[in-house]
Amino acid sequence: MKLAIRVLKWMVGLVVVLLAVGVVLWFVAKAAFSPRVEGELAAKGLREPATILRDVDGVAHIRATSVRDAIFALGNLHAQERLWQLETHRRIASGRLSEILGSGALSTDKFIRTLGVPQAAAERAKALDDRTRELLQAYADGINSVIASGKTTPEHLILRAGPIEPWRIEDSLGWQIMMAWDLSTNWTNEVLRLRLSGLTDKAGIDSLLLNDPVPAATRDYVALYRELGIAPGVSPVPKVEAPQPDQPGWMQRQLLAQLAPMLDLEGRAQTAAEKNVGSNNWVVAGQRSATGKPLLSNDPHLSFSAPSLWYLAHLQAPGLDVIGASMPALPAIVLGRNQTVAWGFTNTGPDTQDLYIEEIDASNPAQYRTPDGFAPFTTRTEVIKVKGEADVQLTVRSTRHGPVISEASSTLSKALAGQNKYVVAMRWAALEPDDQTMRASFDMNLAGNFDAFVEALRNFHAPQQNIVFASTDGRIGFVAPGRIPLRAIDNDLMGLAPAPGWEAKYDWNGFLPFENLPRNLNPSTGALFSANAKVVTPDYPFFITAEWASTYRTDRIGELLRATDKHTPESFAAMHMDNISGGMKAYQPFWRKMFNSGKAAPGRVTDVLTRLAVWNGRMDAGSESAIIAAWWREMVRLSFEDDLAGVWPDAFNSQLNRALLAATQGSPAQARWCDDIRTPAKESCEEIGLKALDSALTLLERVSGTADMSQWNWAALHSVRMEHRPFSRVGALQGQFELRFPVASDPFSVNQSGFRLRDPDLSSGAKPTDQFATVHGAGYRAIYDLANADGGSFISSTGQNGLFMLPGYSDYGRKWAAGERVPMRMSDGAMSTGTRYSLKLVPAQ
Repeated sequence: MKLAIRVLKWMVGLVVVLLAVGVVLWFVAKAAFSPRVEGELAAKGLREPATILRDVDGVAHIRATSVRDAIFALGNLHAQERLWQLETHRRIASGRLSEILGSGALSTDKFIRTLGVPQAAAERAKALDDRTRELLQAYADGINSVIASGKTTPEHLILRAGPIEPWRIEDSLGWQIMMAWDLSTNWTNEVLRLRLSGLTDKAGIDSLLLNDPVPAATRDYVALYRELGIAPGVSPVPKVEAPQPDQPGWMQRQLLAQLAPMLDLEGRAQTAAEKNVGSNNWVVAGQRSATGKPLLSNDPHLSFSAPSLWYLAHLQAPGLDVIGASMPALPAIVLGRNQTVAWGFTNTGPDTQDLYIEEIDASNPAQYRTPDGFAPFTTRTEVIKVKGEADVQLTVRSTRHGPVISEASSTLSKALAGQNKYVVAMRWAALEPDDQTMRASFDMNLAGNFDAFVEALRNFHAPQQNIVFASTDGRIGFVAPGRIPLRAIDNDLMGLAPAPGWEAKYDWNGFLPFENLPRNLNPSTGALFSANAKVVTPDYPFFITAEWASTYRTDRIGELLRATDKHTPESFAAMHMDNISGGMKAYQPFWRKMFNSGKAAPGRVTDVLTRLAVWNGRMDAGSESAIIAAWWREMVRLSFEDDLAGVWPDAFNSQLNRALLAATQGSPAQARWCDDIRTPAKESCEEIGLKALDSALTLLERVSGTADMSQWNWAALHSVRMEHRPFSRVGALQGQFELRFPVASDPFSVNQSGFRLRDPDLSSGAKPTDQFATVHGAGYRAIYDLANADGGSFISSTGQNGLFMLPGYSDYGRKWAAGERVPMRMSDGAMSTGTRYSLKLVPAQ
């Protein structure tokens, strides 16, 4: 007995010692990874002392004696708080993921190298004006001042990623191109039309992918592709199984399994439309504002992550006083205001990517066909270093249009059906070597008045954005700057489908002049707004795109703006969280038709249809919202998955929702898609709708764990999932790194919250109940008051810091989910009472 007591005491003592050691190691690690927030910090490359204040809400305020040193301090801040994020941004843009992640990232690296992002960044670095070069270098120096101190991150240590290399100007320029890539997805619709050509004729594709306002009058590209012998059919994409714990090297591959989908740039572009990509901005002039000066609002919608893509900052120096959302890797305030002008973005969604089918010379495969005969491919060799394996050599071919991407795109390779007579090249406006978007960003930050801001937009080249802006003198404006291709009058494809590269009529003829881009300055209505829908009037003479986003959010914003004579920051905040769904409300007449069809089975289906017939259109936390979202998901799936076997659900985008709505409204061209071709019967849309409702109710029972509809909480089912890369996929770490918050709304509301149609990817760390998890939405919300520099407010979806063990990792999350914001403090008076920490940066000796 005494021995047992001694052993027990020894074990308790050992546990206490181990816990003490663990606590000590925790605090040591926390101190090693944490940013410096107080005292004095020597920074190599800083020219004059600067101060970084952190207010009580965690917002960083930089005070420097020059613009150059303010940008340096921003780089220092980003490196202190978001070093791992910077590293992933850099490696994505340079095609160097395989160096730290192994061969699982090779396809992404090959795609980036083939696209030529590193080359494009290097070329535009050579063409920079002196001021832009100086400020980009200052930002790099600020990052490098932290890297040189030996700072690292938990992710670097766990992945054994090795020393962190110095940041370069090209790294920032490369990430700017990657942001343009995320917001430029037209090429995926071209690929989709190519793939669908193996399933149906052009009339069938036109009835699926409804353009604005009707199917575009184009060449019969289906007949063309079949004549060329490409796209004869499609096959399902094979499922990749998650690595199992008993396999050698499981942990490393498990980490990579998380990163690979996130960094799969081709896949991300293909599923962007599935998530109903969108953003909102609006502005009212003084006559529509209670303050007598303009008010402006912006909430850009991108994929959620932990930490957020955005970092809140305030930069002050002689000639510079700007606050808003910065983005690690970019040396400016992307969205925000200075002392005289405020601005906000939404994506225009232009057609700036064209695919070209290039015919290979059968007698000399090193050549391809042009309008003037055969010409040689331009080739270069890329060497990709792969962790733990031999280097990989990649030969990249380019044509007069751009890089041949079909050899690096698995989707295009399948679409080309394995033949070796043709390849596909891409021309993309964002790869032009003289792109000056970074210069425009600095000019916007520094603009001293309304006219200077408009002129700054002249050099904003990619991606095209709908920019609303306002100045303290009361003026408001809208301009959609960007490089838009000029296509020939006889171009009968207009970028909707891959074109024969040997026909000159499909070539671009330069870009639309800045003066001819969409704009609206100081309208008599006193209000301007955009939400990705069409921004040009029917008489606008130039082609932007035929694939505008739906108008549900735009219509609702306009309705809310008209409903109040004099707006306030509070009315704007309410608009941010508005969850009226025009998209779902549009199906209400069809639900009534389902009820009146006589085919609805008595019981729960009939009861639900009775409730939906009087639904108020709000996608709140209630069970009706859950039922409606689940029904829509199942209705889309049951209508299209049979006809689009092999390309579903990749084929889904907002145009398919238009087709489904038209079908439910009785359009003969679209009603054909309701019939399930796998059965001998010919099903009506009402029958499929009832089947979808029954399936939706069964699905909700499963994911909610109860048949009691009153317990179905849409906000809980639709919780936002902010994945950490890579630790969301490591079960023991997921709870520490990943952030989740309940949210309501849906893909069609102003408070847009998109979810995927496909089942949860369990290998990603998703749970079986994540059927409706929010993966896309407003990661940043801001309201700018031009009457009061301290009257604005903003918030990001997570927090400022990228280190999970710090409060700043998640402290904005619940406020963000509730629609709250934190104050914008611009004046010395506001900061005198709002400062929590003060750090002095001094030049290193």
